[in-house]
Amino acid sequence: MSHKKDWLQRFIEITPMQINMGGNTTLEAIGMRDMEVTMTMRGKNIHNVFKDVLYIFKIAKKFFLVSKGASLGNVFQFEKNFCIIKND
Repeated sequence: MSHKKDWLQRFIEITPMQINMGGNTTLEAIGMRDMEVTMTMRGKNIHNVFKDVLYIFKIAKKFFLVSKGASLGNVFQFEKNFCIIKND
């Protein structure tokens, strides 16, 4: 999820959908598309693309849904100061 429309490549509007953020808070997604990201792994920058990122105008930050990543075959290992994402 992102609040920055210009970060989404080939942005498309969608039928508005309610996203439950927890704590009885819901926000409305009004668009989606792909977002290029750069991650650092072992001191090297890795370029990747997050697919079908929701655009939520009223969200304050960008969020990554672990459940979405896991549904695509990724495995997550959380440590104190970082997270390891694996896809064998």
